[in-house]
Amino acid sequence: MELPTDTKYAILTTEAAPHPDHAGRVPSEEDLAKWTRVRKIMNEMLQDKGLVEVAEDKIQVTGVKGPLEEGWQDKVKAFIARIPIQG
Repeated sequence: MELPTDTKYAILTTEAAPHPDHAGRVPSEEDLAKWTRVRKIMNEMLQDKGLVEVAEDKIQVTGVKGPLEEGWQDKVKAFIARIPIQG
C-alpha cells in the first residue's frame, strides 16, 4: 500500500498472556519481548515507509482460542481515546 509520508497509524494486537513455567516462574518483560515481536516488526515496516505511530497497545489472550483478558473492553476504549482525531 502506498501512503503519504507522515501518515499516522495505530497498532492494537493480541498476544498470549504469560503463564508460569513448570517451576512456577512467570516470564519477565525481557523474556516476553523475545517471543512477542509482532508489534516491533510492524512498527519497523511502517516507520521505514515514513509513517508515524500515534498509539500502540496489546490485548492479552488467556488461552489458545481465548478468551481475551478481563477488562479488555476498557483497554480498547482507552486505546481509542489516545488516537488523535483530525477534524
